Amino acid sequence: MRLHLLERLLGVAVYYDSFNDWLFLDWEGDLAQPAVQTAGVAVARWYLPRPYAWVLNNNALVTGGHRHVARWFAQELLPHLALAGAAHAAWVNAGARPGRRVGQTVRNGRPGPAINCFPDVDGAMAWLTHVPRALAQGSTPPRTFGHQGQLERVVHELGGKIAGSVPVRR
Repeated sequence: MRLHLLERLLGVAVYYDSFNDWLFLDWEGDLAQPAVQTAGVAVARWYLPRPYAWVLNNNALVTGGHRHVARWFAQELLPHLALAGAAHAAWVNAGARPGRRVGQTVRNGRPGPAINCFPDVDGAMAWLTHVPRALAQGSTPPRTFGHQGQLERVVHELGGKIAGSVPVRR
C-alpha cells in the first residue's frame, strides 16, 4: 500500500492508496453515532471529485459500536456511496466483540456496494486486489453534469441531517 492521508477525524483516518487506487478507512475506538455520522459525511465528500470503486474499511482497532450506528451507516451512507461510484468494499471486522456486530449489521442491512468481511487487513487486501477491475469500472461510468449535481445535493443533504456536521479533528 502507498497511503496518502486525506483527512483525520475523530474515530477514523481517511487515506488514498495510490498503489491500489482505493480508499482506505482506518477506524479506531468506541464508535459513537455523532462521530460516525460526521466521518461518514466526510468520506462521502471525498467521492465528489472522483469515484473510488474500491474501499478497504479497517475496523481492527474498533473497540465498540452500537447497533443504531451500524443501521445509520447501512441505511443512510452506503446507498449514497454506491451512487457515488463505490462498487466493492472489504470490511475488516473489529477484534472486540461489540465492534464485530457492526460489520455484520452493515453487511446484512444495506443496499450499496458489495461488501465482504474479513478477520484481517491481509485477507481484505487479497480479495480487493482480485476483484475484476473491469467489473468495478463497468459499474462506475463517468458522471454526467446532472449526476454530479445530484450527488452534490445528496451529500449536502446528508451533512445537513446530522448533528455536528463540522468534522472533529483527532
